[in-house]
Amino acid sequence: SFRKLEIVARELPLLLRDADGSGWRGSIDLVHRVNGELVVADYKTDREDDDALLRERYAGQLAVYARAVRDALGLDALPRAELWLLRHGRRLDVPLAPDPTPPAPQTKQTRSGDRNKPEQKSLF
Repeated sequence: SFRKLEIVARELPLLLRDADGSGWRGSIDLVHRVNGELVVADYKTDREDDDALLRERYAGQLAVYARAVRDALGLDALPRAELWLLRHGRRLDVPLAPDPTPPAPQTKQTRSGDRNKPEQKSLF
């Protein structure tokens, strides 16, 4: 139900570099909580209505978004992912494979304002 949805961020800028050097830039449409569970969501207007095909088509994109949110917030696990199929008026859960990449280490702010290394990947 949308009534239990707590919006955390909309149109959240994404700039991420993976351990293998791959770079990602974009915008996460929505990050929200439902019953305490963090969820990344992407809006789609595809005419396609086949759940399996849509999951296959967008799982990679949502995995990047989930990994970025996990790393930025220091979560132990990936948040849940879903597509909001605007043309069809429904949400579609997209199961993500467990990410073998450990969460990025968090940095702490020192009194002088300098950051300890390694540099933190941040969405905020």
